[in-house]
Amino acid sequence: VGPVTDVVGRVLANVIKSALDAVPALGGFAMAALWPIMIIFGVHWGMVPIVMNNHAVLGYDYILPLTVGTNFGIAAAVFAISLKSKNAETKELAATSAVSAFVGGVTEPAIYGILMKCKKVFAVLLLANGIGGAICGVMHVTRDVMITVNGLTLPAIAAVYGPWGIVAIVISMIAGFAAGFLMFKDEMMDA
Repeated sequence: VGPVTDVVGRVLANVIKSALDAVPALGGFAMAALWPIMIIFGVHWGMVPIVMNNHAVLGYDYILPLTVGTNFGIAAAVFAISLKSKNAETKELAATSAVSAFVGGVTEPAIYGILMKCKKVFAVLLLANGIGGAICGVMHVTRDVMITVNGLTLPAIAAVYGPWGIVAIVISMIAGFAAGFLMFKDEMMDA
């Protein structure tokens, strides 16, 4: 499975790179909106060789910066779900998943444990991530260092990504929280 997801990831990276060259808003939207889906299938690791090559050849990367808002949007959505849920188990899973996503940038617990069951919330979050990615694509947000994307690195994110990276984070967080709080129902977790 590993080699297959690697190939798929590399193909996706090349498609997104071509889209960024032709229509930055479309390439940015696609990359950021699809990032959590890529995580589900493990194809996001196929991006790493292209990102490393960008750093080696160009001195910066323009692919991963498109996803700067995704971890924060995911954290905000599951945090809102933890506040809204009446089920103690759901509250606990959503709250710990929010901490994992915000503090460590590890979104898998939120995606697999909560969001895959809350499809409408997940769909709105993907669209919001896409909007942030489109903005980053149009504004040519790049990074010249490798840093993790989480709450602990926000000062570095602001310095490296600039104001448009912060705008993408805010869009994802507001939309993610709103979607989680307004759309979540405990029955979603039973599906």
